Amino acid sequence: MRNYLCQLTSALLKIDAVNLACNLNKHGEDLWKAIILLENNEIIEEEFYKLVPLVDSLYAKEQERFQHQLENYFVQIHNEILELI
Repeated sequence: MRNYLCQLTSALLKIDAVNLACNLNKHGEDLWKAIILLENNEIIEEEFYKLVPLVDSLYAKEQERFQHQLENYFVQIHNEILELI
């Protein structure tokens, strides 16, 4: 799990999505653990769903900026590929 979160954080930083990377570092492991606990019936759904709105609202605040950053990254990669050809 930590390896996955580190790789995802690195990918977000690579496209300059710093805020999303910070949110992932702050809440990713807690959310992941909550999902596992929920799947194992070790917490009730209400407890799990207390975490979701917080993380969801943080993502929603960054969604438009993230989309723009992602588009810019792919345009850059596309241009680099065209230069190689």
